[in-house]
Amino acid sequence: MTSPESTNDAISLAGNKHLYRNPQPLTPEAHGDLGFVNSERPFDFVRKTIAVPLTKAEFSEAAKDYPIVFSDSKDPIALAVMGLPDSDNLFVSESGTWDENAYLPGYLRCYPFALVPQGEDRLALIVDTEAHSIGENPEIPFFIDGQLSPRTTEFLEYCGKFEAARQETREFCSELEKLELLSPQRVKRDQQSGEEVPVADFIGIDQRKVAALADEEIVRLHHSGALQLIYLQLSSIDNWRRVVARAGRKR
Repeated sequence: MTSPESTNDAISLAGNKHLYRNPQPLTPEAHGDLGFVNSERPFDFVRKTIAVPLTKAEFSEAAKDYPIVFSDSKDPIALAVMGLPDSDNLFVSESGTWDENAYLPGYLRCYPFALVPQGEDRLALIVDTEAHSIGENPEIPFFIDGQLSPRTTEFLEYCGKFEAARQETREFCSELEKLELLSPQRVKRDQQSGEEVPVADFIGIDQRKVAALADEEIVRLHHSGALQLIYLQLSSIDNWRRVVARAGRKR
């Protein structure tokens, strides 16, 4: 497979809330009888999702397993890619479990909960009531005596940390947009005939544009920690090879 090249016809591999099929604000009145039940296939909900949002705090671990890309050149969102445009999620096994050797992104760790804005300065905890991992007569309830159970509180705290990291990541992505460092790119695969076949189009950091930055800009990015993130994203692009190899083994 060849290295990525520039292209003007990139498609988005955007992750979004579509895996939350029926999100509702969590309340004891509406959900007092619900909680976590045993799920034999815990990651079936993300089987058709090939990219999910990623925070900058996760770049180091995610870059070991996934290509890190961006949803667009405008208002970009960082994404971890887990499949090809014509494949399912390649890190979900036939039995509905996650590859135990691969990093599990925080976006999926939050599920079936998430924090969403409510008004100008408030966040509300929502739950996907159609998640297979929740139901009535639960092993672990959402509420105990009308109060959040310890397990639900753990989720709330984790979702809070993830939301804070997401906001910090938006600032990093805005910086990339401001410096015009993002560009459409394409990754190709070499066939036995010698022909190169396109595998996926994506938005990534343009290494040539980084190299062309003024010295003072490089120093500023270094001190802010953004330069390390840039290099982690660039190095993660080699993981397209692993994703293609996974797709080949599953065909």
